[in-house]
Amino acid sequence: AFTSDVRRYPKTLANLNTPPDGTEQDVLNKAFGDVLINKWRGPYLSKALSSGGDLPTGYGANITGDFAASDANKYNGIQYVTISISPLTEAEFKNIDQIIDETANSNDGQLRFSGTSKSGTATYYAVPIQ
Repeated sequence: AFTSDVRRYPKTLANLNTPPDGTEQDVLNKAFGDVLINKWRGPYLSKALSSGGDLPTGYGANITGDFAASDANKYNGIQYVTISISPLTEAEFKNIDQIIDETANSNDGQLRFSGTSKSGTATYYAVPIQ
């Protein structure tokens, strides 16, 4: 809904609860500008963010407060906005991956795992950047 209203991808979760100010940038590091900021119709999240700007999830993990987009965030040759979720055990990751990718594999698909079996980060290739 944020992207539909503002026509840009947010850089932080905070942009989903409060409108960006005149100095904030989108996920591609471009200024929003007053015209786009005035199109904000949020809040777009029903849950409150933690004091660090993260969004608590299941398994005691958090979606980190910043979204990323770079050439390193390509999946199938397409640049994506990525979302990081941590900390997760590898077993917790596999449960989530089975639901999202229909297979528990940390090396391919839209959900990837890095770290150790006891603590790691899931990176979700969430939204292709057009």
